[in-house]
Amino acid sequence: YQCGLFSCVWYCVVVAFEEGCRRNGPEIPRTPLLSMTMVSRLSMQTVVFLVVFISYTCARYHDFPQKPILKLADITDDFKPRDAAENTVSYWQSQSMAALQRHLETPLRTGPAKNVILFLGDGMSIATVTAARIYLGQLNNQSGEEYQLSFEQFPFTGLSKTYCVDSQVADSACSGTAYLTGVKNNIQTLGVTADVTTIDWRAMQNPAFHTHSIIEWAQEAGKGTGIVTTCKVTDASPAAGYAHSAYRYWQNDQEILKDVPDAKGVQDIASQLIENNPGKGIKVILGGGRGNFIPK
Repeated sequence: YQCGLFSCVWYCVVVAFEEGCRRNGPEIPRTPLLSMTMVSRLSMQTVVFLVVFISYTCARYHDFPQKPILKLADITDDFKPRDAAENTVSYWQSQSMAALQRHLETPLRTGPAKNVILFLGDGMSIATVTAARIYLGQLNNQSGEEYQLSFEQFPFTGLSKTYCVDSQVADSACSGTAYLTGVKNNIQTLGVTADVTTIDWRAMQNPAFHTHSIIEWAQEAGKGTGIVTTCKVTDASPAAGYAHSAYRYWQNDQEILKDVPDAKGVQDIASQLIENNPGKGIKVILGGGRGNFIPK
């Protein structure tokens, strides 16, 4: 690499010298060899600059330490298990039998649930959960992969396939609607069916396109309901349980007027929370977004 770079730069110097001589002196044959006549006809500043540039470029190659060649022993040493028992067959067989026995002894609960707590971690994909598990395990002086988060120790776990009717990648509005109502809809819409497209303010007012949520069902069963969130209480994830909107960002009337000035009779998400069911029947509401409930 160094020799090739030096040859390229040196060739450029030769060509530059020849072109300079042709402009400033008599015609000379094109040759890769330099002569004192060529040098004398060029600016000495240019010559000095090119010499310094070539020397510096070639010398800098040695300033960076070269990575050592990895050997198989070096690679395997970095990944030795912390527990020597993990090298044995019996260890993994006993782990499997213990997990199987633990699940066999788990009693089946066939009665109706007294309370339901839906803990929704927005954006908790498999990659995010895996990173958190490994990091927490390493904080506990383990390699990380074998660690378990609290909810991973529940007797029953599963995965959900998240997408919108009109989008392969879900957002909080359509996924929140799916979690809380059991109905998939279009992206950026909440509490409505897929008959309502984004910003379709006319369709969102049709009660036939409204979905019913677990908050509504719980209130009808005489149970107390509540929302606790780290974001705005009018944000998409919590709002999907009580509001019906064609656009997740219509959290106050000013946002509606900004997007569709000619809209009539459209109720913003904040108003639905305090004026309509099941929003006004919620007993506990903890979160942000106070600005959406006061005059601008």
